[in-house]
Amino acid sequence: MRTHLLPIVALTMVATSAFASTSAFESAPADPRAVTVKAKADGKADDSDAIQQAIDKSTEQSPGGVVFLPSGRYRITRSILVWPGVRVYGVGKTRPVLVLGNNTPGFDKGLASMVAFVGARRGMSVLPQVQQTQIPRVPFPPPTIVPLDPKIWDANPGTFYSAMSNVDFEIGAGNPAATGIRFRTAQHAFLSNMDFNLGSGFAGIYQAGNVVHNLHFHGGRYGIVTEKPSPAWQFTLIDSTFDGQKSAAIREHEAQLTLVNVAIRDVPVGIEIDKGYSDWFWGKDVRFENVREAGIVISNETNVYTQIGFQNALAKNTPVFAKFRDSGKTVKGQASAYEVSDFSHGLFVPAAGQLGHFDTRNEMAALGSLPAPKALAIRALPPVKQWSNARDAGVVGDGKTDDTAALQKAIDTHRVVYLPLGVYRVTDTIQLKKDSVLIGLQPSLTQLSLADNTPAYAGVGEPKSLLK
Repeated sequence: MRTHLLPIVALTMVATSAFASTSAFESAPADPRAVTVKAKADGKADDSDAIQQAIDKSTEQSPGGVVFLPSGRYRITRSILVWPGVRVYGVGKTRPVLVLGNNTPGFDKGLASMVAFVGARRGMSVLPQVQQTQIPRVPFPPPTIVPLDPKIWDANPGTFYSAMSNVDFEIGAGNPAATGIRFRTAQHAFLSNMDFNLGSGFAGIYQAGNVVHNLHFHGGRYGIVTEKPSPAWQFTLIDSTFDGQKSAAIREHEAQLTLVNVAIRDVPVGIEIDKGYSDWFWGKDVRFENVREAGIVISNETNVYTQIGFQNALAKNTPVFAKFRDSGKTVKGQASAYEVSDFSHGLFVPAAGQLGHFDTRNEMAALGSLPAPKALAIRALPPVKQWSNARDAGVVGDGKTDDTAALQKAIDTHRVVYLPLGVYRVTDTIQLKKDSVLIGLQPSLTQLSLADNTPAYAGVGEPKSLLK
């Protein structure tokens, strides 16, 4: 029997209402299908195997899963591989920290990732109906995993639903090749609520995709280094900060980089587009403070693929807002503090039938001082202690039982309802209150299911909602 599924995706990104390192999950919600990491978490013992085993276990019964990482300090000595559809959530009063100790072997040369999001589990294939044993070699193994494993598939445009949230990273001395996360993913993937204390490392994120939110990068050579995402879609960064990077906060090309409510402080360069490359970049409410050389470095300035835009940017002690790599031209700031209400560079077409021309347009005004930082663009979810578990209200979630009445009762009697992993069959419209919060941790494994030929939805007539 075919069904029509509505994934519960309210938790695709989890915001916090306070500052960095505030735990977004002060406790773990009850979910029988989730796997909890069991490790020493003392910052001394090697917890690599324990974390990887929990991730492996989460996918034994389904493609993807949920892993809870309790508070603690987890020292790792090799790359942690996140399989497609796996979501790792830090849980506890404090955020768990993944720690790369001083001079960890394998993280001193080239590029090496503490965590790598990959395209298929070891021994499996990303190609439908094809076994790994039928393929002579994996064409694109991830190049930054330690130790290198040529049998691992790189993530690809079909790598959906992978995520990590509420986990901090710490890189010790003597690890110049280290990157926190290789986040090469496609749709419905995210990172959120993380601090990256990069120390000697190369970057917090290397090769990014989809969306990241509420991330804070401290030190290192770069905060983010990335290129064209796996499916060639935009990479979006929201409610995040950078400070103290040695070379630039962000180095990128063709990432279709989109910034919303991002602050960059105490760096030589804010955003650097690589030499010889373009990007179609957009930034809203971007804040530059003490950026010594340029807020943004623009390359390929007369290429049609170079499209740069800012709206409501602020700057302080940033003498050059924009620098053009090829021509050497600059757009200088006004006064010590200033606002850029609108900035555009690219090919402008005046009207239909007229030839376009490259131009830079800039609306800038001096300020006496910068206004206070904006509130988070993405609202916080309620704390876990306020979540009412739908199973406690009699909701079953086995894909067979009609959960309509039990789920509606749970929503009617609680503002915040959590749905553990499962398929929740309904036969009529589920009505939310105006302040209802319906939460799921993994959308492909948490679904409202409407079976074929459900009587309330059969025949002709006005459209009828599954969820209203």
